[in-house]
Amino acid sequence: MCIGTFQDEEGAERYSKDVQHSGVQKLKSAQRKTDYVGVVWPGNEGPLIINTGSSTEPAPRQDGAFFWRQVYNGYKDGVRFMYAEMFDGFEEGTAILPSLGAQSDNTPSDWYLRIAGSASEALKGHATKNIKMKGR
Repeated sequence: MCIGTFQDEEGAERYSKDVQHSGVQKLKSAQRKTDYVGVVWPGNEGPLIINTGSSTEPAPRQDGAFFWRQVYNGYKDGVRFMYAEMFDGFEEGTAILPSLGAQSDNTPSDWYLRIAGSASEALKGHATKNIKMKGR
């Protein structure tokens, strides 16, 4: 997945259905020693400007709901490994690293790390199939 492939939870659902789920299933059925690595990102609140001058549309973070939807979809699709993109992407507005000025008063500064921690626990089998966004 390329950052900016989709900008909202609906797009994350389409990606899960059209790309990710079938990719995981193909790898499982091929019985090779290859696995699928899901890439998740928290979104951004404005145009993502890279040194090339290209940009993507804003992908609102929605207090972590956008990030969590991708994590949940990966878990549901059978992804065993996930890579959280942009740990320290402050310049791009995509960081999951704790910071001041979280999106709303209800969002702790380390909220995205908490979501990543919950995802890690789920992938290790320490959660049920009905994982939910928790901790707020």
